[in-house]
Amino acid sequence: QFFFVFSDDRLSLAEFTLICRALFRNNKGHIYLIPPSNLEEMFAVFDKNQDGECFTHVVAITNYPNYTN
Repeated sequence: QFFFVFSDDRLSLAEFTLICRALFRNNKGHIYLIPPSNLEEMFAVFDKNQDGECFTHVVAITNYPNYTN
């Protein structure tokens, strides 16, 4: 299980990228490679005012360690 601590309640694209690396893994724990352009597009969904940051409460961070599909 993991958690993230954000002292400013905002996420930058770099922080969002780290979260995606932690979340998007296969059942063996290997990270799915997500092209930077896709990460930017995903981040833009949450960056409502297009200032390069989004509020952490907008992004739900959940980990399902025993999830199987």
